[in-house]
Amino acid sequence: VIDISLFPAHQGQGIGTALLRSSQQQARAMGHGMCLHVARDNPGARRLYERLGFALVPGDGGMHDAMQWEAHP
Repeated sequence: VIDISLFPAHQGQGIGTALLRSSQQQARAMGHGMCLHVARDNPGARRLYERLGFALVPGDGGMHDAMQWEAHP
């Protein structure tokens, strides 16, 4: 995932969840996982990614943390 950005008025309506779940379904169908970076000062996005099964990848990413999701059959 390169970038997902929603206007504040559209956040919290399930749009980001739907986009990511669709991407996860496509990745799973191809036998792939997904990775992304989340800004450390964006706890809302981090909660979304964690809720969808993304896990923090250890390491110092500066202003961003890497997260990864593994597809399971």
